[in-house]
Amino acid sequence: MSYSNSHKVGEILQLKLTEELPGPNSHAKLAPSGRSIQFNPPENAKEAATMLCLYEKENSIQTIFIKRATHERDKHPGQISFPGGRIEKDESIQQAALREVYEEIGIEAEYLQILGNLTPIYIPVSNFVVYPTVAWLTHSDIKMVRQESEVASIHKISIDSFLDERVLTTKKHRTFADFMIEAPCFVVEDIVIWGATSMILNEFLDVYKTIDLNGI
Repeated sequence: MSYSNSHKVGEILQLKLTEELPGPNSHAKLAPSGRSIQFNPPENAKEAATMLCLYEKENSIQTIFIKRATHERDKHPGQISFPGGRIEKDESIQQAALREVYEEIGIEAEYLQILGNLTPIYIPVSNFVVYPTVAWLTHSDIKMVRQESEVASIHKISIDSFLDERVLTTKKHRTFADFMIEAPCFVVEDIVIWGATSMILNEFLDVYKTIDLNGI
């Protein structure tokens, strides 16, 4: 994929993210067994923003995940997620997402072009409503620096990897309360992506699949 073609994909994505999104239909395909996908958070739910960062490298479009560090305040320790965190007072969703990306992996806001938002999702175990943002990283060779207290490792994976049906499977996963839960997941390069992150990713993939890449 050439530089100009990859940016054309970004432009098309920006347009598609203004249209009706697949939301719950995409989330349901990756939801753990028995989990409700209805967006009905309680009034005391907290709010967080995450960012799905895209960039072009080696003729493909890549995205960035983090492995969360393990500490007592995190109800999702060791899991793979998108960079993100709590929305602070007087912050917009996009401001929070940009701040968290800078704090967690060192990418400054000036290098990120916001393309739009995906469908919010409620996470019962942590009582958070998560607002996913999609952005284009304008410098693919930028150095990423992880925040050691929050991020155990950074992982960059090609979007094309997730289009192979063989990466989608079902596994048992250990939860915060040390229970085992069976849920669908993506497994790419020994990286297991499940829960809310996989549900958000699946919605993005459903949008991405509607782009006619051969026509670009």
